[in-house]
Amino acid sequence: MGCDIHIEVEALWEGRWVNVNIVALPPNYYRMHPNYMERERSDPRPMDRWYSLFARLAGVRGWDDRGAIAAGRGLPPDWDQIGAAHAWAVFWDDEKADPKYEPGDHSFTWATVEELQAADWTHHDEGQVVDLSHGSFVRWLRGPRLARVVEAAGGPMRVRLVIGFDS
Repeated sequence: MGCDIHIEVEALWEGRWVNVNIVALPPNYYRMHPNYMERERSDPRPMDRWYSLFARLAGVRGWDDRGAIAAGRGLPPDWDQIGAAHAWAVFWDDEKADPKYEPGDHSFTWATVEELQAADWTHHDEGQVVDLSHGSFVRWLRGPRLARVVEAAGGPMRVRLVIGFDS
């Protein structure tokens, strides 16, 4: 048992945020979850989940001496809850989407792609530095699949990640 991250990708289309997981996330995202994606070779911690990333991103399951990039913002009031529920239902072949779906159970937050792409992706913890910039999450963040969504939406400030965790 451990802490898992849940990511919903949204783009601002015609004045409202719309879930775009189907085009933004890698095709194997739900099977190869970010919790188990490639970790940094420079991260010596023997964990089955990427807690250095969780700490740097949202202040979850650890800390960063400089503070997290996007901790404690909560769920945005205008997030596409129904779109996210449908994305999960389609993947799991559920007949009906859960209208009360939330990405995880706790530590909800969000960040635009613009602020995440501009962030320093090194994790500083009591003098230990872990470079997260070559890991699969940051490669995806800077990669062509998300770039197409950013371009279609009109820029990185118009695409955001809504994030939650469960334990």
